[in-house]
Amino acid sequence: MSELHLTVVTPDGAYGPYVCDSVRLNAEEDSKGKGGGSCGIRPGHIDALFSLEKGELAAYLNSEKILTANCGDGIASVSKNVITVITEEYKEI
Repeated sequence: MSELHLTVVTPDGAYGPYVCDSVRLNAEEDSKGKGGGSCGIRPGHIDALFSLEKGELAAYLNSEKILTANCGDGIASVSKNVITVITEEYKEI
């Protein structure tokens, strides 16, 4: 089974990498109010760049939630099963 490596970068430092097999985050709507909402990422996801809106970030491993955090606006990149979230606000709950 493939795995994902999630790292969150803030002005205070980096968190992770968390090893997981899926991540859920909140993508921002475009200027026309389209898209956005909850976005799921699994191993093999196409390379992508997301604009994030404030909300919950969650990571799962074997269907068990291993991370829940409040995440501020920011960006997330996905490339070769590596997810990097850059945000000014991040608090694990």
